Amino acid sequence: MDGKVLDRFVGDTPFAVMAQVVIRRLIGKELDAIFEESRSRQYHRQLAFSDLASTVALVALGCVKSFNKAYQRCREQIGVSRTAFYDKINRTEPSTLEAVVKHAGEVTAGIQDELQVQPWEIIPGHEVYAFDACHIKRTQKRLSVLRGLSTAPRPGAVVAKFDLQRQTFSQAYLLVDAHRQEATMLDRIAHDLTPGDVALADRQYCAALFFMRLDSEGKFFIVRQHRRMQCISRGERQFVGRIESGEVFEQKVEISKNGQTLWVRRLTLCLDQPTRDGDTEIHVLTNLSANVKATRIMEVYGFRWEEETGFYHLTMSLTCEMETMGHPHAALFLFCMAMVCYNVLAVLTSSLHAVHDEQDVENLSYFSVAEEIGTTTRGLLIAVDEAYWRQWEICTPSSLSKELIRLADRVPVSRYRKSQRGVKKKPPKRTLSRTRAHSSTARLLGIVKTP
Repeated sequence: MDGKVLDRFVGDTPFAVMAQVVIRRLIGKELDAIFEESRSRQYHRQLAFSDLASTVALVALGCVKSFNKAYQRCREQIGVSRTAFYDKINRTEPSTLEAVVKHAGEVTAGIQDELQVQPWEIIPGHEVYAFDACHIKRTQKRLSVLRGLSTAPRPGAVVAKFDLQRQTFSQAYLLVDAHRQEATMLDRIAHDLTPGDVALADRQYCAALFFMRLDSEGKFFIVRQHRRMQCISRGERQFVGRIESGEVFEQKVEISKNGQTLWVRRLTLCLDQPTRDGDTEIHVLTNLSANVKATRIMEVYGFRWEEETGFYHLTMSLTCEMETMGHPHAALFLFCMAMVCYNVLAVLTSSLHAVHDEQDVENLSYFSVAEEIGTTTRGLLIAVDEAYWRQWEICTPSSLSKELIRLADRVPVSRYRKSQRGVKKKPPKRTLSRTRAHSSTARLLGIVKTP
């Protein structure tokens, strides 16, 4: 391999090189073994699952605009017909996709540890995970069963487990049926948490049996109270302090269900400013001990928006959904690969923290980074020999972290800084013209004179 070619890419588009190094580790040949362990009906004949996943990842990264373009780009590597390619995607089982996201989360955590990134300590002694669902937007009616419908078809939803300490997606629970509620995943969520973990979620996850199971297994929750949740309060609520958005009150309440009872802390935040829905108070239920201050718990509840920010980047910086992707399995495949690619961006950020000033890294624009990766990757893969990339599929986290630090040291972070928007000005009052439907911009600017 010509080292000068790679060096030019590192100098001009370093994130494209770094991303490809990490992707080869997350979406390497290990996925074939994961496929064999997680599948139930699907099988491997000619097209390896790792090759299929890397092809879909090109779409998620924005390197190509459709599955068809991705197939054309990787046709020789895939070695099957277009029909077989689409059939493989449409038959990929949710259990396999969930296993891929979990694997990517575990590998990402290992790389971050090698980069000596200190996880964000939210509540000492506890790992906090945010849970929320993203419903994939409606699609075009390309499938024959959709063409006669007047309703908007939706291919499914994803309940994501977001690791707040590492700022990565660590697990996904897939809902193929768009009519299923995210609360149907509560048993699986409770099973996958370990003792000491904290589940952070909004009202859709407010369920008495879910709370009771977590409490009995030594697990914890911080969940906003739903209006359907009936609690018996004991005593008046007490003022316990203030946070940035308002005053915090606390009281003990009792939850009952199927003959079982559970005592929890009910925290109330009296907002200085109402929410966009008009709420002036937010009620949160938790079984965390009194050693964790109520004011801190209310602050942690606000961190739920970290996952919302992750969903924002999946939509704006990556490609997690497409209107043309109507088949549920194909749509969920793309969304899961976007989650894996988001973890790639998180690894790149971690490597920058190892060599650059923290404030410069915090001001990094994910959109600029993703745009560089999407526009450069195709040329990078053509110019740089495949042997260089394949070595990272089987490398150790230690050797990978050393390479990432070497590459990160050459990143001019100021080039990728977020744009700072000024104060938004109030628009001027528009004048109504009763004589003309259009205006000449050139005349208004004085470029040409009014005859």
